[in-house]
Amino acid sequence: MKRRGLRSALYVGLVCVGLLAAYALVRLSMRSATRSSAEGVKLPEGIPKLSDYTCPMCGMDSSKSETPYLVIRREGENKLVCGINCAILYRENEKGNVTAALARDSNTGEWFPIDRAFYVHESDLMPEGTMYPFVWPFKKRADAEQFIAVNGGRVLSYEEVLEILP
Repeated sequence: MKRRGLRSALYVGLVCVGLLAAYALVRLSMRSATRSSAEGVKLPEGIPKLSDYTCPMCGMDSSKSETPYLVIRREGENKLVCGINCAILYRENEKGNVTAALARDSNTGEWFPIDRAFYVHESDLMPEGTMYPFVWPFKKRADAEQFIAVNGGRVLSYEEVLEILP
């Protein structure tokens, strides 16, 4: 009888270890899929390569941000910023000179206007290389909800993100 109990406990333990390993792999693959680098930041077509990847608002290296934002300027070089807070602050500081602010979809890498994003906030998976608030932008709500199913969090609209900014 004791052997059967020991086998059952061992089986349950192995299943738990397997589930934890699978969970870790999913999180790791999500993180590597969103990582960027100066060479790997693919800008939208027609946008010239940037000469500087330093966030103009906080000084972080925006090329290392998992959630970079691109600010398109009317005059002067466009800017890659580290996160949503820096994108909004930069746009406010450069009011007449900014034509667009773009988020990069955390799933596909596609660039799109920040006010059309679905943001995942309070996720167990925190984006690296960015300032607070820690949000993952998605172009499609379904992708944001799929991310939440694995990593937790809640979906916020652009207006709701504005309310949580420091």
